[in-house]
Amino acid sequence: MAYSSHPLQEMLATGDEKTLFNGDLNGFVNNITALQMAAMAGQTECVALLLKAKADPHVKESMNYGNDPEDGKTALEFAKEAGYDDIVEVLEQSEKDTPYGWYVPSGEGNNAKAF
Repeated sequence: MAYSSHPLQEMLATGDEKTLFNGDLNGFVNNITALQMAAMAGQTECVALLLKAKADPHVKESMNYGNDPEDGKTALEFAKEAGYDDIVEVLEQSEKDTPYGWYVPSGEGNNAKAF
């Protein structure tokens, strides 16, 4: 099946009230965000689309009970570990351009963006 644009772009930008994505781009699934997953997987185009849709590059992975939330990694740190230099460059610029928010400091849901 051929797409005229990237399927993620379609999901983020189109639809009616019932089908338009209106979830939290910074939400965690298995302790990581969509941006972190895309960075870990080397998906440069997905990283760019998520950032354009206002995913926050400062969000750290959520840490399990007993681990320090400060030890959580950002998408940039995951990309550096994996050696995806093109994604590192995009995320470094995005971190400079994106204001730092307030993130849950501890407990369940640690590192989640509050605002």
